[in-house]
Amino acid sequence: MTRDSVLIFGLAAALVASSACSKPAGTLDAAVESLNANDVKSIEYSGTGKWFQFGQAPNPSQPWPQFDVSSYTAAIDYQAPAARVQMTRGQTIDPARTRPTPVEQRADQFINAHGWMRVPRS
Repeated sequence: MTRDSVLIFGLAAALVASSACSKPAGTLDAAVESLNANDVKSIEYSGTGKWFQFGQAPNPSQPWPQFDVSSYTAAIDYQAPAARVQMTRGQTIDPARTRPTPVEQRADQFINAHGWMRVPRS
């Protein structure tokens, strides 16, 4: 009886110890642990696509103006904390609207703990 009790106690202790060593699967903590996300200091991503200027529709029945984004890069430093966003865009030609010829717009946005600044690039 004593030998069986020791065996069962040892097995139970091993199960408890193994479950305490790793996070339950499917939890956010498990994802953070498996990706080493606590070690991430910065991130950068880029892309191209469409940009719609929120709140700039000529009237409520028309869509927001569309821009073609030829370059978009965002770099975020979690330690600073700071970020830089660079974007190059041009307004999409819409035959239904009378507009001047679109020009390429290039801007840098800088964000840190003290505020933000937008600087046009030439």
